[in-house]
Parts: sequence; structure tokens; C-alpha cells
Amino acid sequence: MSADSDDGTLRSGFQLGTTFSGHRNVVRSAVFNPHTKTLCSLDERCIKVWKATNGAEVSQITFPSGKTCLVMDVIYVPELKIYFGASLDRILQVYDEKMQVCNSLPWGGKEPGTVALLKYNPKWDELITAGAGGVKVWACTVDGKVVQEDDPLDRYRSALSFDKISWRKKDRVILVKRLEMELPFAKDLKAAEAWVPKFYFEVELQLLFLFHAANVYVYNIDHEDGEEPGIEKHTVMVKPKWVWKDLHEQPITSIVFAAHPQGNKGGDLIITGSSDTKVKVWKQCQVTKQLLFQRYIGNHTKAVSCIVLHKSSFSVLSAALDGTVQMWSLDSFEPIHRAKLSTAVIDVTLMSQNQFFIRTKHEVKVFRLIHLHETFAQYNSAVVAITDAGDHCVLVQSEDSSARIIDTRTAEDLSTMVPAFSTQNLAKAIYSKRLRRLYAILTNGETLVYCMRTNPAKLKETWTTTQKEKVTCAVLCDAAALGLDQESRSAGGNSGRMQADQMASLNGELLAVG
Repeated sequence: MSADSDDGTLRSGFQLGTTFSGHRNVVRSAVFNPHTKTLCSLDERCIKVWKATNGAEVSQITFPSGKTCLVMDVIYVPELKIYFGASLDRILQVYDEKMQVCNSLPWGGKEPGTVALLKYNPKWDELITAGAGGVKVWACTVDGKVVQEDDPLDRYRSALSFDKISWRKKDRVILVKRLEMELPFAKDLKAAEAWVPKFYFEVELQLLFLFHAANVYVYNIDHEDGEEPGIEKHTVMVKPKWVWKDLHEQPITSIVFAAHPQGNKGGDLIITGSSDTKVKVWKQCQVTKQLLFQRYIGNHTKAVSCIVLHKSSFSVLSAALDGTVQMWSLDSFEPIHRAKLSTAVIDVTLMSQNQFFIRTKHEVKVFRLIHLHETFAQYNSAVVAITDAGDHCVLVQSEDSSARIIDTRTAEDLSTMVPAFSTQNLAKAIYSKRLRRLYAILTNGETLVYCMRTNPAKLKETWTTTQKEKVTCAVLCDAAALGLDQESRSAGGNSGRMQADQMASLNGELLAVG
């Protein structure tokens, strides 16, 4: 359950937290519940819920001997606090947070085959499915055939209050297919070539990216402007908005859309991964809408299995069947972090800004992202030096000749030394934690002594030297360690020799200058 159980190589930036190895069969799917801080994973024999912090099992659904788990994929919807499970018997299972079945909704008797992948669209409270028969969009509505004694208006609410329909209402709601994607590569949706195991959904743009062979098909599944979020009488066939062909030498396995944080100034990016081991970065031409190749990132040696966007750092995580997991910046296109595991990585899922889990054949591993830079504090002047000030504090020296003590836990300015009324700039700042004093050495050799017990700091003394003995550097040290008593005084300057002057020993500390 710990990092010690992994025999791969971890580089700086990826910290292994928990390894769950409770499955004896191939793990089909895994999903994180941010509300309960648990993960739900399933194989052909059981469904397990376990704590993300230590891997302890919370609950388990085990299927009888001789019978396999019919659930192929499971997702969690935080907005509804429910799980959706797609099963082989053409049933959508709805579970509560304790994995108790609260509803079972049939996809429809005429629907072909297996649902292999589920996605939830929070904008319209809809489900997107992929598998046999292609990709479809489903909505939940009140069953008009069921007479409700407690609320006779329930049957009409599909048009009146679509957002209030509950997926939990057993025997009162039905699934209605709203959209079906037209597949240019499959003449018959009931044929084998209509099998779609994966797709990518961009929620904000309501764009669905479907990849087949080395081609990508992009669909707009949003409701039309002004359209009421009700249920259409007939299923609408959606044609691709854009088609991008021959992006790789081998089949595409993953794709993500990355909107640049600065808007159109930086240009939005599209990143694709393939069985040819390559990860490519593209930009869309504003005129032709076709993709323009930018560059390669990543250095995987086997097929790329997954690419995930890390929005807050504008970077991507890519994983491959060679066991490598890599994080690349989309600003500099330089690698940020890398890890090498001993087994193939099948899938990667972000849990939060600084946490993710990977799925291998028989295990689920939870990692923490560390050493990612975050905005700690912002100032009007550039920072030129940061030194440790003790007690969870740092001394920050700025280009405008100011210096401040900052609490690293809260980013609060505890004391600020404002720039001195002088034409000379601040060359070096030294802080005494014991006396809570700051020694500011100016470019002309003067040393200003500030008391940092108040905010702003108060100037206590000014030490001056001759031009010949101009102070150019200084260090704070322990007088006893140097074999000097408290009355000892020392200073240094351009002459290169030590002599006594105004610099006094400081209650057991000594400021040695040169």
C-alpha cells in the first residue's frame, strides 16, 4: 500500500502515496470521489471502494462464482453525488455514494451491443456513451407512461423543468437518446467497424473529439442558441464539424484540447498521442480549421496510452505502455517531471491540482505532484534574493532596495524595510533571527541596522566606513564558534584585513564583513 511496494524509478516531482493491489483480475475502470475521498475500481469479479489515503477497503460488491461483473465502466458525478455504471445487459446502473443501486435504466431494446465508456455532461445533465454502435448522447426524462398519484404533473416536466429531473427516481424516469454521432468510417452503425472504445469531451466548448485510426472527428453536441433544454421527439444525427486526417503514422490513442490561459494571444493547442509512441502538439488554422503541426513532446518508447491536461500549470501528463509517466509544459515545451514504473500504464486521471492516479493492469496507484511552482506573493518590484529567516519565514530582497520578512505559511509580510532615503542601492541584506534585526549593506559601504519587531521596520543605527575600508560583503556568525568573546569587534573592507571599528558583537552573534 506504500511507495516501497513499487520497484520502478520515481523522479523528483512525482511522489507515490498509495498503491491498491486488491484486484486479482484486470482492472477495467477506476474513478475518484472527491466528496468521500475514496476511489472505486472494478474488475470482472468485483467492485471495490477504498480510501485514497491508505488503500483500506471501505466496501465491496462481489459477484457469485461462475458469474462475471457486467459493469464495464463507472463514473462519479460530484454535482449529483451518484455513480453511473454501464453494464453488458444494456442497463445503466445508478448507485449512491455507498454503492447501493438506486435505479436501473435500460438503454433501449433496439440499441446494439456494449457500452464501453461513459462521460457526464454537467451543462445539460446528460450522459455520453461510446462502444458498439458508436457515440450517443442520452438525457433523463419522466416516463409519460407511468401515472404518478402524488404528482400528476410529473409526466410533463421534461419540457417544463428539465434540470429538476432526478436520475434516482426509480420506475419514474427513462433514458432518451438525444444525439447520435454520424461515423464517416462506418457505413452501418451495427457493424463491427462502428466500435468506438474511447473519445475526448471538452466540456466548456461542448466539443466531442472522436478518434479512429490516424484521424480525428470533432462534433458539436451543444444545444442550439435559444433552444430549451428539453427532449427532442426524434434522435438527431450529428455530422462532424471538423475532420483532421493522417495526424500520425499509427492509430491515435488519446487527444486533449488546451485553451491557452492568455486567450487567443498564445493560441489554443491540441495534443495527440498514438501507438507510434509520438506525442504531437498542434494548432488549428483559423482559416481552413485544419491542424498545423508545431512540435513533438515526450520520449516514450511504446504506445502512448493516455494524455491528460493539467490546466492550472498549462501542462500535460502523458503515459505509455512502457511504464513511463511524463509531465510537459505547454509554454516552454520542456519536461517538468518524469517517472518510470515497472509495468504498463493504461490510464491517468487527475484527482485535484496536485494529485492524480494511474491504472495499470492489476493495480491503481495514487501520486502527488510536488515541486510545482505556485504564486506565493506578488510585489511591485522584482525579487533578487530569498534567504531563510527561521521559524517558517524567509527574507525577500527586492530590486527597489526594499526587504521584508514573510511567513511562508500565510504569505503575510511580518516586517518590511522600506527603501532608504539614499541614492545608494541595497547590495545585501542579512537578518538576525535572535535579535530580530536586519543589516542592510548599501552599495557605498554603509550598513543600516533595522529593528524588525514592527511593520514597517525601524531604523536604529547607521554604520559608516572610509572609502578605503568600504564594506563589500558580510556574514552573520556565532562569536563563540570563532573563539571570540562578547567584547570582540571585527570588520573588513577593501584593504583585505580585519580591524576593529563601529561593528560590535551582537549578544553572542558576530557580523563579519569584508
